[in-house]
Amino acid sequence: GARDLAAALHAPVGLATSKELAHLAALRTQPGKVKEAHTSGSAEQAFLKLTPLAHLTALDVPLSAIDKLHFLGLRDLGGLMAWIPAQREAFLGVDIGRKLNRFLKGERTAAVERYRPGQVLGASLAFDLPLTEPAQVDAALRDLMPSLLTELRGRLAAALTVHADTIGGRLSGTRLLKWPLDEVALVRVAGLALQDASALSLGIDQLTVQLGGLAQPARMVGLWAGLAELDVTK
Repeated sequence: GARDLAAALHAPVGLATSKELAHLAALRTQPGKVKEAHTSGSAEQAFLKLTPLAHLTALDVPLSAIDKLHFLGLRDLGGLMAWIPAQREAFLGVDIGRKLNRFLKGERTAAVERYRPGQVLGASLAFDLPLTEPAQVDAALRDLMPSLLTELRGRLAAALTVHADTIGGRLSGTRLLKWPLDEVALVRVAGLALQDASALSLGIDQLTVQLGGLAQPARMVGLWAGLAELDVTK
C-alpha cells in the first residue's frame, strides 16, 4: 500500500507504527520511494540517532532552534539525545523541550487525525440565455451577493473565486479579499475575478461565486473594558 501511494503521488512515503516516525522516515527518502522506520528497540534508536537536525521540524522544533544547534556543532538527533532532558528543555524552551523529551522516551501518536477541509460558501445562478454583456454580469453578481453575506454571518473570508460555465468549459478567477467586506466591494472584486477568467466573450451559462478561507474575527476592546464593550455577541 505504501509503495502504491508513493508511485501514484510521486511523493516520499514513510512507513512506521507512529505518525512521528513515519514523517521522519518520509523526509529521508526520495519522491516515489518508501522508507520504513523499524520500531524494535535497537533499530529505532539507530534510526533516530541518524536523523538530521533539519528534519526535527517534523517534531515541531522551530528552525531558529535548529540553527542554534548547528552553531553548537550538532548535526543529527544523536547529538541531542546525548543531552540530559533538563538540558534540552533549557536550550529549546520548556514547551518544545518537554515535547521532544516525551518523544525520546517513547511517547508516540498512533493515529492520524481525520482530514477537515476548509469550509467554502457558494451561490450559483443559471441563465436561459448566455450572458455576454458586462451589465448583465453586474446584475447577476448583485443578485448573488446578499445570500453569500447572509451565510457569512460576520465572519471574514480570505479569497473570492468566480466560476463561469461556458461553451468552452468552466473558467475561473480568484481574488484575495480585504476587510471589511460589504456587498458593493464584493461585487466589484467578483467582477475583477471574472475579468481574469476571460469568460464573457464565450457567453456565460452559469455563474458561481465562492468565499473561502473563512475565519472568525477577534476584537481587542482594551485592558479594562466596560460590560457594554464586552457584549461581543452582537
